[in-house]
Amino acid sequence: MSDFIRDLKKSVHTSDLNQAKLLLADISRNSEQEKLEILHILALASDQIALTLLDFILEQPINEPDMSERLIQLVIDRAHLNFEFVLTFYRIADKDKLIQAIPLIRHILTNETRPDILTVSIETIGKQKIDPLVDDVAEFIYYDDPLLKSKAVRALERLGNPAALHRLEQAAATEKCDQDILDAVEFLKKEGEQVISDAGLKTPESVDPEPENYEDLIGQLTSMNLDERFKAFTDLLETGEQSFNALKHCLASGDHDLVLNALRIFSRTLPYKATSRIFPLLEGKGQASGIRFMAFEALGNFPELESAASLVKGISEFDPAVRMAAVRALDKNLTDFVCAEIREKIESGTKAATGLAQTILDAGAVHIMDYLLVSDTFSYMASNYLTKDTPAHVLEAYVTLLEKRKLKSTVKKYQAFIQEQAQRQ
Repeated sequence: MSDFIRDLKKSVHTSDLNQAKLLLADISRNSEQEKLEILHILALASDQIALTLLDFILEQPINEPDMSERLIQLVIDRAHLNFEFVLTFYRIADKDKLIQAIPLIRHILTNETRPDILTVSIETIGKQKIDPLVDDVAEFIYYDDPLLKSKAVRALERLGNPAALHRLEQAAATEKCDQDILDAVEFLKKEGEQVISDAGLKTPESVDPEPENYEDLIGQLTSMNLDERFKAFTDLLETGEQSFNALKHCLASGDHDLVLNALRIFSRTLPYKATSRIFPLLEGKGQASGIRFMAFEALGNFPELESAASLVKGISEFDPAVRMAAVRALDKNLTDFVCAEIREKIESGTKAATGLAQTILDAGAVHIMDYLLVSDTFSYMASNYLTKDTPAHVLEAYVTLLEKRKLKSTVKKYQAFIQEQAQRQ
């Protein structure tokens, strides 16, 4: 461990933020290994310390794109667990970054209750014209909070697309209608007519069609008639990403069968909007292990998650099957935050840590294993587990990884053990 890392760890441990800032004033001077350790320390620091130091670092010019990206991803990961971090993200993110972080922003709009964070979120969506969040912003028109309602109307006016106008017109036909809404509708209609006139186009007859009514299919998903249930399942699968519109409210229904079937459908149709609805299923206390398992499985099926921070708690699951599903999902979505949390858990050396190491090996989580090869604790746990009656494919996967890392002496040890196993059989 370098003197720099030793001093940084001490300053973070003692909450000496002034000293920590002095050390982090120019991270471009640090070695690659020290940069990795900096990310590891910031990933595990308390919320307040991490927030202060990440704010400080990201205010400085960072001339290394890779380090900048990793710091921003760390902010996103921590924002999934503590929404205050999103304020730092909003200050530094351009439109492209905001679009990539739509699942996080949608998660915040759905679950946050603090007006300050919601206000900044809604304003940012409007100013940066994050079009896919029109429906999410429009929901705040119907909240009993005049400030959030006003911000939502203003954001929709700034978004200025047909979907925003459509949502404002819908609100104008309800008891929530006020002068702000009427003014916004009038402004967008005039602006739209001007654009159409300038381009010599015809006025469009309609906006997006209203979503279909799926109530009958949803009811059949929990039918006692298995044929009826199967038909509803396959019909909803055929809707593709539109399955989100049909099933988005089912995940909070409390109906065990309905939630499981909705998760199974989402795990195949993969509508990204669904991720913000699935995350809360991992947080609820007393949630059935079958639902938690299916939630991790569904999230693990998405090609890539914008952040897997909310999945990290899965490494502490008591149920081995749920823990396995969590590890598989995390292996596809490794970030510095996720790696730091897993390594911290492993190096605690507890019985639970040993169980986690075995799960990582059994799951064939090659990306996590590759990262953990730097940990002597993990290597020791792996050796103890793999030299017992471990399935051949688990041992072979680990040996293949060691070969890629050119760890010849360790490979020879395991190859000798494999030969002994073969002779005994």
